[in-house]
Amino acid sequence: RSFCPTAMPPPASFTFEEAELTLWTYGQLEQLGKAQLKQRAMNLRDSVGADRLPPMQNGMRTEEMITWIIQVQVMLLGATGAEYLPKDFGLPREFGMVEQPYFGHSGQAPTAAGAPAEAGGDVDPELVSAHAEARRGAEAAKQRNRGQGIW
Repeated sequence: RSFCPTAMPPPASFTFEEAELTLWTYGQLEQLGKAQLKQRAMNLRDSVGADRLPPMQNGMRTEEMITWIIQVQVMLLGATGAEYLPKDFGLPREFGMVEQPYFGHSGQAPTAAGAPAEAGGDVDPELVSAHAEARRGAEAAKQRNRGQGIW
């Protein structure tokens, strides 16, 4: 399957399962304080359902919250058949990347939000969806195992 991003900018809002969701650009999100940014992320999570989205980690940095919001927006639009990329929302290609060596290796670390990234910042929506589903499954297993009292 070939991926051809749309030439149109993303909409300012859209309807997802009868809920009207506002879509935010990187420029809009970077202007917000951490509390406002966190509220936008939680509103998005609550509108869609936490069990259907990648987990929001406690103590997320501003960059991680912005990346999470934009990646969720891309994922939701993809579920409606509209194909957009994080860069369509203005997210810089290397935004949220860790600059120091990662576990002693040279080169760049994975993105802060843990999403798979390809050279050029283009990400196949099917990979993003599969990655998000795998992360949800791993997080669910982790939560189940925490409550088992095995230690």
